[in-house]
Amino acid sequence: MNEENLRLDVERVLSGINALPSLPASVTELLSSIDDPDADTAAIARRIARDQGLTTRILRVANSPFYGQSHRIASIADAVIVLGLRSVRALAVAASFTSVFKVGADAEAELKAFWQHGISAALCARLLAVRVGVPAEEAFIGGLLHDIGRVALVVSFPRHMAAVVAYRRERDCQPIDAENAVLGLDHALVGRLMTERWRFPSSLCTAIGSHHAPPADAYRQLPGILHLSNAIACALDFGNEPTAMVPRLVPACWEAMALSWDETQRLFADVEAQFGEICDILL
Repeated sequence: MNEENLRLDVERVLSGINALPSLPASVTELLSSIDDPDADTAAIARRIARDQGLTTRILRVANSPFYGQSHRIASIADAVIVLGLRSVRALAVAASFTSVFKVGADAEAELKAFWQHGISAALCARLLAVRVGVPAEEAFIGGLLHDIGRVALVVSFPRHMAAVVAYRRERDCQPIDAENAVLGLDHALVGRLMTERWRFPSSLCTAIGSHHAPPADAYRQLPGILHLSNAIACALDFGNEPTAMVPRLVPACWEAMALSWDETQRLFADVEAQFGEICDILL
């Protein structure tokens, strides 16, 4: 296969995305309710509670130091009352997504590293969102799934992505540069196409699609939060990827967040403190 026929266009990518497994109906319903201020909280709780495995994972997170509750949460209904619908919905989406994609044994370690990176970015995004007044749970979902386009490419176009890896190894360049050079597009675009197909809220689709190059007017909004969270998660390297690179950071985006040195160190420490337990539960 030569470099020319490794090029992908949007139509071919969409065909590959359409061949991927569909999201569980319960997750689709949860996502569709994110922008609905009149969502039926009791009905959503009942839908989640029907899935025993999902309920167990959500309650484990709800009762972990992640939320610091002094009283045990025993049911999804209790979790909604104590943590709020947004938190429970984000946990349900996160717990569902980490079990959607299946890969062969040869790619299991790579998939695990992907989710570890996503979880560390999600934790970081949640903390940054609280700082600037962006909905924390939406930021958590965005952080978890910001690189979902990369998984779609690996699953749908494995030979193409093997060529991307080879190109990157030969030139010691950023993954997104290798993708654009070999494929003619990158995982951020694929992530936007994928989340649009899954009918994510438009704000999430846009942020996932622009997390490597957030627009200047969104540095303190979800696109800027995902941009910074991705860079911080790469720097912390919880995925233990030997060839990982910290992506290019837009300096103005970092400056717009206005984190002091002490705040930055506290952010790193908080992510590190929460990471292991959340991974144990979600993975």
